[in-house]
Amino acid sequence: MLDTYIDYDLELGSDWYLAKTKPLCEKLALKAIESIGFSTYLPIIRMVTPSHEEKDVCIFPGYIFVKGSNYNSEIPDIRAISFLSGWVKFDNEVSSIPNQVINDLRLYAKDLNKDGGLWNRFAKDEIVDVFIAGFAVKAKIIEEPLSPYSNALILMKFMGRDITTSIEWKHINSNSVSLIKNKIPRRTRGKGRVIKNTSKKFHLVR
Repeated sequence: MLDTYIDYDLELGSDWYLAKTKPLCEKLALKAIESIGFSTYLPIIRMVTPSHEEKDVCIFPGYIFVKGSNYNSEIPDIRAISFLSGWVKFDNEVSSIPNQVINDLRLYAKDLNKDGGLWNRFAKDEIVDVFIAGFAVKAKIIEEPLSPYSNALILMKFMGRDITTSIEWKHINSNSVSLIKNKIPRRTRGKGRVIKNTSKKFHLVR
């Protein structure tokens, strides 16, 4: 069963913070922080390769979310954890992340995994390359596959004739493939005005 490493008690009042980990140390850092009594969240997505190999990948490699104290949102002391590089900061201050943002991210990851996770998705009428017996043939997607384990209905030319056929997803390729159709919605100030943050940069504190 896919483990998303999340504390589901998101109704408590404390906020979350974003910590930078050392390379490939996300899960080690997560366990170290949990060992000192703080909740953590590492969003994990299932990825399916064209060869049907399944693996779990981090949505944000090199980062984990850490929940503050349940009473006063106190920032955890992580200086002794060797797997971390420090907190992510805005304008030299550690910024908090509301519970609702984490909850939205959790639901997004859950829905994406339910929909098959990350895999090359093709749109109807998209022109793709279909690989048959070592040769690439141009074809049009008539009906896209519903999962990485189902077939797509395509229209292709063969010996001067238009042929409609079904082909396995793993034999289709396109330079315009998008792994994720839907993006995480950006938060607004109301009336649909998107919040922009062009002046602030990420900084790390050790």
